[in-house]
Amino acid sequence: MAEFDRYTNTRFVLVDDSLRDLRVAGDFSTGDIDDFVDSLRRNYQIAAVRAPGGRIVLRPQAGST
Repeated sequence: MAEFDRYTNTRFVLVDDSLRDLRVAGDFSTGDIDDFVDSLRRNYQIAAVRAPGGRIVLRPQAGST
């Protein structure tokens, strides 16, 4: 997520501290936020909601903890 922060105006907000240590692996284009967020949903059971100001709020999906 730090790379997306570095190359885009998108900022990720982690609602749950358990996500801070999560290692995400994959081949992502830093300009394709939607593909990255879809991968988080599918592969890591992370819910993502777009918020004002270019933020994406992330939390574990219900039932995944």
